[in-house]
Amino acid sequence: MKLAENEERALKALRDNLYNRYPILDFRLFGSKARGEGRQDSDLDVMLEIPDYDRRTVEQIDDLIYKINLEFDVFISALFLGRMKLNKADVRSADIQVIQREGFRYDHRRQEKGPGPIPIATSPRESGRSPLSFQRR
Repeated sequence: MKLAENEERALKALRDNLYNRYPILDFRLFGSKARGEGRQDSDLDVMLEIPDYDRRTVEQIDDLIYKINLEFDVFISALFLGRMKLNKADVRSADIQVIQREGFRYDHRRQEKGPGPIPIATSPRESGRSPLSFQRR
């Protein structure tokens, strides 16, 4: 997966802001950019898992994404999932399976390609560690 410099900076800014402000359980890049098939004008598809789907939190995060999109000249498109919903068996849709298979998990320690069940990442708040740059394992 090769991202443009502004895309890397935008994802880092988003990650740092999210983990410092919200109880993010999992943050993954998926879609064409994660597969290495993205074009210059492709969006950055991200999946954000939060404890409960809360409209106010989602709106605040959407505002943050909007500002980051403008600042870094990117288009981040977010899919929000609540843990309660993910724990239900009927949510294992094709979309979730694709995210598990091809998605890159962005947490405070490293960038890591799936597989693995969602949810799996921990936040800096839970581990007591500070955010570091994205690294492939």
